[in-house]
Amino acid sequence: MTLFNTGLSITPGNGHFTVFATAWNLFDKVYLASRVDGMAAGQPRTIAGGVRLRY
Repeated sequence: MTLFNTGLSITPGNGHFTVFATAWNLFDKVYLASRVDGMAAGQPRTIAGGVRLRY
């Protein structure tokens, strides 16, 4: 089982902010994750993004 996670960030020349995006389980594979109290479904495709400001 191979899961594909990726991320990208871009910071313009002035460096005052960064735009970013991250994806986990990009191809939405179904899998079981082991847990202490038994088996559980793995994380579905999840995509997040945002902006970091520096001042």
